[in-house]
Amino acid sequence: MLDSTPSEPISRGGAIPHSVRERLALALLEEDHGRAFALEVARQLAQRMQRSRGAAPLAAQPVPPCSAVPAIARAQRWCHDHLDGDLRVPALARRIAMSERNFVRVFRAETGRTPAAFVASIRLQAARRLLEESDLPMKAAARRCGFGSVAAMRRTFLRKTGVTPAAYREQFSAARRA
Repeated sequence: MLDSTPSEPISRGGAIPHSVRERLALALLEEDHGRAFALEVARQLAQRMQRSRGAAPLAAQPVPPCSAVPAIARAQRWCHDHLDGDLRVPALARRIAMSERNFVRVFRAETGRTPAAFVASIRLQAARRLLEESDLPMKAAARRCGFGSVAAMRRTFLRKTGVTPAAYREQFSAARRA
């Protein structure tokens, strides 16, 4: 249900503010179709709003499949399981017993991107999920996802999505509050 104390007045001269209508609609969708459906609708609304501003879409990127090369697949799984750890090339290459140069070469050949781009992508995906599904403070979310600071997470969000983490969270909080 909606908060009993909305952040803005329910009515201004008879009109219901857009954000209240949106929260109500998402609450009804969640009640009728479940939380996952309501979050997906919120994502699509956010995408439409971003496109109208000319910014990058907010839709979550699909999780790339693990490599067929066992060593690269192990590195990818390690990255997913240890987002807050040292995921730089030297550490990952050591973990799978490859030279750094060969690791980067094989990783790029298998995945189509550098290890750093892969790590940045999965950290951003994890941060998006946390911001969509939890009320974890920004500092804790940034730390859990491996960003060195809230500022680093903010820069990544702005570069990749065109919005700040706070604005991203706000887009999806209506569905959670519903």
